[in-house]
Amino acid sequence: MATQEENIYYELKKLSNLFARRILGKRSKKLAGNKISRSQAMMLAYIIDRQDKEKIYQKDIEEVFSIRRSTATETLKKLEEAKAIVRVQSKTDKRLKEIIPTEKTLSLKLDLQKNIHQLSSMLFVGITESELESFKNTLMKMRLNLEKDPSCNQ
Repeated sequence: MATQEENIYYELKKLSNLFARRILGKRSKKLAGNKISRSQAMMLAYIIDRQDKEKIYQKDIEEVFSIRRSTATETLKKLEEAKAIVRVQSKTDKRLKEIIPTEKTLSLKLDLQKNIHQLSSMLFVGITESELESFKNTLMKMRLNLEKDPSCNQ
């Protein structure tokens, strides 16, 4: 019999999978001709969403997705090979390369935003602001607990 903690882990994993499937649908496969994974597509969704708001660099991807530099490098390399992004040297800091979605990728932006809005409408039905705040705080505490563990940062 699974413990309550194990059940929470499995529920979070299921929610993550459903979230990615609902947001991206078949678009990620269409975009790169079946060359990118769901996790790469989620990263691409983040890049598309943030593109108008701020410049995005690899260090941002590492932080947002809590991944190692090597993982981010490989993922971005695959997205570049799939012609989903380009990396351009920053004009202000020669050590950084800005991540920019291609025109092909940007053609999905409106669909992606619509899907996110629809998902939010479905996901939060019957959940109060107070419950959402508690959930967010609990998730943050769990993440911080894991970040304190040296084995999670190897």
